[in-house]
Amino acid sequence: MIIFKGTLFMILLFIVSGLVSGMGVFFIDIIFIVFILVSLAVFMWLSASGKVITQYIKTSLQKDHSYSTTELNKIATACKSTIRFTIGLGFIWFMFGIVQTLGNIGTPEVIGITVAMSLISLLYSLAISFLVFCPLQAWAENGIADNT
Repeated sequence: MIIFKGTLFMILLFIVSGLVSGMGVFFIDIIFIVFILVSLAVFMWLSASGKVITQYIKTSLQKDHSYSTTELNKIATACKSTIRFTIGLGFIWFMFGIVQTLGNIGTPEVIGITVAMSLISLLYSLAISFLVFCPLQAWAENGIADNT
């Protein structure tokens, strides 16, 4: 359930930030959200970490499930690798945006838009990493400490 709470908190944070800053829905860039989420979904589908996290999601929906130390270790390790992948993915999309910016260096009105798009992709990947997967990793590591 932690992964759902983190995701809802992240979405709420983006909505409130957009409204408070006066940008409204312009703070949300659907294209880069799709890029990052599709890349993350492919990673989850193809990697062992994704299988562990998917198994956690399935078992967390059951009411009476306690996790063993081995399961918690697997979850913590899977979260670490998923966090690394997501942050790396954000930097890759950031670099694509910077390359796009440098391609349009002759037109100053486009530079701000392309820099903003590259930075927002980095923001999304950091938010997914630190608001969704870091709490799950901390929960698993605390569970390991409680079991020992």
